[in-house]
Amino acid sequence: MAELNNDIPYLQGPQTFICSEAITPSGCLVKVDAAGTVSIADAATDAIIGIAKHTTSATGERLTVIPFEGFQKVRAGEAINEGSWLTVESGGRVVATTTDTQEVIGMSASASSDLGLVLVACGRGRYAG
Repeated sequence: MAELNNDIPYLQGPQTFICSEAITPSGCLVKVDAAGTVSIADAATDAIIGIAKHTTSATGERLTVIPFEGFQKVRAGEAINEGSWLTVESGGRVVATTTDTQEVIGMSASASSDLGLVLVACGRGRYAG
């Protein structure tokens, strides 16, 4: 039987990271950099690791990140219809996408008003139309 590579940890559930910037609002999407710190995801091509559980006010603070599993509530950057494919925009908020070069974080499982919370069926990939 093959052995697991102990150099690569298996992560499940919320994880704590150090921030490279203040993180606000809670519910925004975050990415991790080469140094292992997190910042707000701000581009549709970012490799998003999860959702900020709370806010931080400065660089170096600890942030709990909720991984993409099942259904999660995240911040919307615009009014979103149920069933829309979602990506990220500046400020770590989700917006609907139909562009094949953008990273998709999931599909909206509910409708949302601008800057409200939207329920997301989480899954990663590229929009395929």
